[in-house]
Amino acid sequence: DLDEVRAQANGNVLLDFYADWCGPCRKQAVILHELEDTAAKYDTLIVKINVDDHKQIAQQMQVASLPTLVMVKDGEIANRQSGLARKGDIVRWMQ
Repeated sequence: DLDEVRAQANGNVLLDFYADWCGPCRKQAVILHELEDTAAKYDTLIVKINVDDHKQIAQQMQVASLPTLVMVKDGEIANRQSGLARKGDIVRWMQ
């Protein structure tokens, strides 16, 4: 449950909307994996959401293309990007 994840997170929540068949999503996953230590430093929880398995959440968040990243801070959407996001941009979102 997305609302539960956001409510229980102590800091930021970075939602990664992806699909297994999406090539750019696989590249985004590599970037996010490289940022795991940075995410911990900035108290950011990375939550991967497979849109094929969680269509309702993708619709609720109005995800129209993949990959889509959504940064939630204090329960509100602070940043959102569809398409491959660069490492530096994601780090700035976490700060």
